[in-house]
Amino acid sequence: MDIHLLWLFIAIVFLINLCCFILYSKEKMNLMMWGAIITMLAPFIGYAAGYAQSVGNNGKTGVYGAGFIGLLMLMFGLSIWIVGLLVRFVQAVSRRLR
Repeated sequence: MDIHLLWLFIAIVFLINLCCFILYSKEKMNLMMWGAIITMLAPFIGYAAGYAQSVGNNGKTGVYGAGFIGLLMLMFGLSIWIVGLLVRFVQAVSRRLR
């Protein structure tokens, strides 16, 4: 059951990333906003993973796995936010230099 939950959370992260880059390419939402959304979703996804792991078994591996998933989502959201901030900065500087 653990491997199925892991693949489920990997699929959720992949779909969030896919939505992020599709909406960015269509200029519907900027990267800073998506990074903030993913960063805010990280604790909820981590808690959901921990709850799903604790229902399946009573070991500590579920807690460590949930913490790892939450931490990865947090780092990913922050990295997207930083990239969005850098893109905005570069755009502002290039407009200023014209």
